[in-house]
Amino acid sequence: MKTNDAFILLEELTEEDFQASYQSGVFATWRCMAACLPYLKQTHGTVINMTSSAGILGLVKTGAYGSNKEAIRGLTRIAAHEWGPFGITVNVLNPAMWTETFRLYRKQFPDSAQKLMDTIPLGDLGDPELHCGSLCVFLAAPEGKYMTGMTFDLDGGASMRA
Repeated sequence: MKTNDAFILLEELTEEDFQASYQSGVFATWRCMAACLPYLKQTHGTVINMTSSAGILGLVKTGAYGSNKEAIRGLTRIAAHEWGPFGITVNVLNPAMWTETFRLYRKQFPDSAQKLMDTIPLGDLGDPELHCGSLCVFLAAPEGKYMTGMTFDLDGGASMRA
C-alpha cells in the first residue's frame, strides 16, 4: 500500500495497479460472460454484473478501481444490445453492502470508512441477501425479463442524482 489509506491518487497509480484491477474486473467479467453465452442462448438467460458507484461518481482515489467498474457497466450495456435478440437480459448492480471486505476495511481505516458511511442518506450499508439478493432473484424471474442494460444503484441513496 502506497498511502495510509486503501485508495490511491491517480498520479500515484502504476500500470501494474491498473492491470491487476482490470484483470480481476472487466476482463474476468467478459471471460465469464463469453463462456456462458452458449448456455444463455439456450435458456434465454440473465446476466447480472456487479460494479460500484465509484466510477459513476468519479470518486477521488479510485482511478483503477472506478474506471474498471465503469468498463464493466459499458460491457454490460453492449451485451444487452447484442444479446437481446437471443432473449438474454444483461444488467448491472452497484451495491453498497455489509461484506467481510468492508468490515475489514472499517477495522483498518475507521476514519475513511466513516466518511463513506456519512455519504449514505439512509445511514447504513445494505444487507446483501435482503437488498441485493432479492433484486437479483427478481431480475432473473419472468417479471424482471423486460429490464436490460440497466444500472441499479443499491447504495442507500449515496449516488442519487439531481
